[in-house]
Amino acid sequence: MLKLDNINVTLNQGTNIERNILKDLSFEVSEGEFIIILGGNGAGKSTLFNIISGFMQPVSGNILIDKENVTFKKHIQRASFIAKVMQDPKVGTMENMTIEENMSFAYKRGQKRLFSQHLTLKRRAFYKEKLSILGMGLENRLEELVANLSGGQRQALSLIMSIMADSKILLLDEMTAALDPKMAEKVMHIANKIVTEEKRTTLMITHNLTHALEYGDRILILGDGKIQKELSKDEKNKITIKELTKAFNC
Repeated sequence: MLKLDNINVTLNQGTNIERNILKDLSFEVSEGEFIIILGGNGAGKSTLFNIISGFMQPVSGNILIDKENVTFKKHIQRASFIAKVMQDPKVGTMENMTIEENMSFAYKRGQKRLFSQHLTLKRRAFYKEKLSILGMGLENRLEELVANLSGGQRQALSLIMSIMADSKILLLDEMTAALDPKMAEKVMHIANKIVTEEKRTTLMITHNLTHALEYGDRILILGDGKIQKELSKDEKNKITIKELTKAFNC
């Protein structure tokens, strides 16, 4: 499904402040696999997601999705098959628009958006069906402005919006970091349910080691622009948080 082959990313190339962010980074993700990405500050996690989503391009190396080389496709060209949920709930939703308008915007990701064509009874029923997955009652508040929602509700809405289109890859970037512990658990549980039941190919960056052990199929620990350690599902099911912390800091 997703293959990164010898990816190198260098900032300020050719200057005295040149910095290598990713260094010959290579790994593969199978279709439907849920990968957890761990790494400290400066490890290259955000750069990795920017490379996959097309907001940055590598100095060298290739990115393949379903065996198609997308290395030099811009993020707009990848929007139809890569969805992303950001750390800040306010980034993924538009507060001056209603829930329904946000859903309509997400539904046509990567395509020309004409709202008037989408606000139909059939489409509205589809939006309600998706929102009902959250168990937050948002399916009954379609005409309400997103500005009225809590941070957790907005993040949950962002998650549902990310799966509106039939994207091939879902990127979860510190999705629960800005939420209180109770809401973080709820949103994470919902995300895992969606990823598992719909077999969505997913990569998630997190600093929550409990989530790293509880969810996902594999853990990749990124450090100094490379994969420093990989844990299979069996390995991560046997490891403790203390042991993972030690591996994380290796």
